Amino acid sequence: TACALAGCATERKLIVTSTPPGALVRLDDTVVGSTPYEIAFDAYGTRRITLYKQGWATASQQVVIDEPWY
Repeated sequence: TACALAGCATERKLIVTSTPPGALVRLDDTVVGSTPYEIAFDAYGTRRITLYKQGWATASQQVVIDEPWY
């Protein structure tokens, strides 16, 4: 399970990947898609990302999304 935050002056993205790909992604309390998953964001704070894939253990992680430094 991997979560990455990418940032620049114009757009910030939350990127969720998994090995193997195709895991169902739940962001906080909402199922939002499957891995690899990418979404632009402008809200900051703590989010919970949970991954589900049949035959694999469920993985859950809190991710802190900090405000940009600029």
